[in-house]
Amino acid sequence: CAHQRDTMSQLRSAFDQQSSVTSIDAQQSSKQNARVAQLEKELQAALDRSALSDKTEEELRFMASKAAQLEEKLQGERSLTSSLRAQLHDALLEVDEMSKAVVLEQSRARQAEDRQATMAMERQQMAMEKADLELQLVNRLQR
Repeated sequence: CAHQRDTMSQLRSAFDQQSSVTSIDAQQSSKQNARVAQLEKELQAALDRSALSDKTEEELRFMASKAAQLEEKLQGERSLTSSLRAQLHDALLEVDEMSKAVVLEQSRARQAEDRQATMAMERQQMAMEKADLELQLVNRLQR
């Protein structure tokens, strides 16, 4: 009976030690689980930041691409504007030359009209002189 009590006491002691170890293991396991949960949160936060960083980087690349496209388009517009300015300048020079040609042609036309008018007056004067001479001739012949 004493032997059974001694064995029972040893079993209780072993059980208590086991319970104590199990309790310590449970506490350590709980701490480790909390630490694992904390590390998982930190890892998720890091992944989120990385994803955000990747997204931001992707957006920046897209914006840079868009800026390059707009710069190229702007360069094309500048080139077109320059070409149109040159064409406008050439057209204005041509209009100026045409205007000068019209003024010159109008001047020549006035000179030609003046000559025709002068010639018409000279013909009229010559016709009058001829008529006067014929009249004088008729008068002399009648005498």
